[in-house]
Amino acid sequence: MDAPTQRRMRYATRVRCGGMCGSLLVGYGEVMSLEEASRQLEAAIHDARVSFDCILLEELDRAHVNAITARAAVDAAEQAIRVELERKTEEERERSDSSSQE
Repeated sequence: MDAPTQRRMRYATRVRCGGMCGSLLVGYGEVMSLEEASRQLEAAIHDARVSFDCILLEELDRAHVNAITARAAVDAAEQAIRVELERKTEEERERSDSSSQE
């Protein structure tokens, strides 16, 4: 793989999951994390379609880059959903602990 392609993949991965996802999930609560998961899944769909088209056009470098960014977007969405599930589980645990103490 050539150097420009490697740079594009590193940049796309940072944009898709390192930058936005990490910053939006910290401290914003339910709405932002689930909205971010939704955006990341939309981005994954788009990148997968672009990758598919690039394969048909035999532009394999672009297909590979877009497949990687699609995977990164899915991973970011999964992380956002996991954070929300953990938060809700903790809230339910605290609620049940406080009701059992009464």
